Amino acid sequence: MGLLAEILATRGTRQAHDLESMQRLLTRARRFGRFSRSLGGHYAERLWFTPWPTPMGPAAAEREARWLAETEPLKVPFAGRMLDGFTAGSGPAVLLIHGWGEHAARLGAYVRPLRAAGLRAVGVTMPAHGPAAAGTTNVYEMSRAIVAAAATAGGVDAIIAHSMGVTASALALRDGLACRALVALAVPTMRTEDAFTIFGKMLALPPRTAAGLRAAIERRFGPGTWEDVAAALGRNPGIPALVVHDHNDALVPLDDAQAVANAWAVPLHTTKELGHRHILRDPGVVDQVVTFISGALQSDSLAS
Repeated sequence: MGLLAEILATRGTRQAHDLESMQRLLTRARRFGRFSRSLGGHYAERLWFTPWPTPMGPAAAEREARWLAETEPLKVPFAGRMLDGFTAGSGPAVLLIHGWGEHAARLGAYVRPLRAAGLRAVGVTMPAHGPAAAGTTNVYEMSRAIVAAAATAGGVDAIIAHSMGVTASALALRDGLACRALVALAVPTMRTEDAFTIFGKMLALPPRTAAGLRAAIERRFGPGTWEDVAAALGRNPGIPALVVHDHNDALVPLDDAQAVANAWAVPLHTTKELGHRHILRDPGVVDQVVTFISGALQSDSLAS
């Protein structure tokens, strides 16, 4: 197949997320980016919008299976397809939103504590995520999926979000999603253009490829997309909020998390030695989050 035919054939297809497929895209983004901004950018764009799955060993899979044993399956209609999720318990609904490359069960440690607190846990795997994932997505689509999940649940009272899920939740709240409390775990940076730079350096993309990628992103969402996403994340949600970040988070510096907490006018709660992902299932963090949500929802009910 010729190069042009290959590019045309791959437009609109649902890219597999296995390591071999991703490596093939990366190789092409590097190779063609040596001489062509548009060709390198074409493949880099697919890399940018494809959620690379986070590796999970047998112990993690077994742990998540135990968490989900206490739940019931949930299907969320979204954009002509169904998103997989779960629900457990009754009472005010708490939506669990995972990060980039993750899936709903990553927040399964919250299922039993939320139920014990008289709350309903609702998890949903975002578009193009999960064990059988294919295709691409973006933070705007994730925000719309959050709105769809909230509608399926009959409304949402609180959100617990991790990493990129925090940004998607912030966009959904900005666009009108009603919610009474928000928890942000391992918050992303408001310096969205830094994420673009880090992405290029991490994958060793040639300058032409990086330029082509930036042009492709701005062609899709407009040149102001960086400021738009940053403004949504930095917008004070106007509801009780809790921000928890680890000193040893290798993906997002503590100063960036502090900037988000400052923008939301709330204290930054920090942990140590948990990193970007273990913070999701640390018993101390889970207890802190559930206590915060229970208190926030109770106070709101009394005030109303």
